[in-house]
Order: sequence, then structure tokens, then C-alpha cells
Amino acid sequence: MKIVLTALLWLALLPAEVVTLITKENALEVLASSNLVLDVYAEWCGPCKQFSPVFEKVAKETTLKIRFAKANAEGNSGISEKFNILTIPTIIFLKEGKEIGRELGYMSAKTLTSKIERYFKEAPLPNSGLN
Repeated sequence: MKIVLTALLWLALLPAEVVTLITKENALEVLASSNLVLDVYAEWCGPCKQFSPVFEKVAKETTLKIRFAKANAEGNSGISEKFNILTIPTIIFLKEGKEIGRELGYMSAKTLTSKIERYFKEAPLPNSGLN
């Protein structure tokens, strides 16, 4: 019950259609997105709380075709295990479901935007043989 209430609280705080909260039910669909920026956080984490509005701001302002999602490291989505999360916040950049980059800790909106542009404009497709 606590997990459900936590998820509902986060959904209420996040803008609709801008940032998707990953749950056990939608994890496969969200992670398969062609371009995804994933913020793995914990509710008790100070840097995660500071980074959350930055992540939402960049999600609203980006002009690239990118999906933004958040996953609670302590939730039941299996994200922490799948991506071997040891530090939070961890921001993972995925293209067609494959990790193309990872950044750890708080960053400014300018830095996050720069990382997004670098990963998604320069990264080859995961199956291109150029990796």
C-alpha cells in the first residue's frame, strides 16, 4: 500500500505527459522507448530532491524527441537491479532500450541539456555495429 501511495504522490507532483513514473506495470514499455532519459532516485535522497525540478524543467523545454522517466530506486520496478544502480541520482540515457550513457549525481539544467544533446545527437544506434 505504501508503494502505491508513494507512486500516486509522485504522479500528482509530476507534470502530465512530460515525465513518466516507471512502475512494475509499465517498465518494459517505457524502457523500450526509442530515446529515453531515465532519472533513478530515492525519496530520502537530498541531491535527488534538488535534481527533480531540474529534470522536469529540461523535460518541458527540450525540442528533441525524447521521453523522460523517473524510477524510484527502492520501488518494485526492478530498475535498480537491471541497471546495477549503486549511486543516486543516476541519470541513464537509452536509445532503443540500450544504455548509451550514464551520469551520476546532481547536475544543472544547462549540464543536463548538454549531456542530452551529446548522447542523442552523437550516439550511433545500438545495433549499428559502430559501438
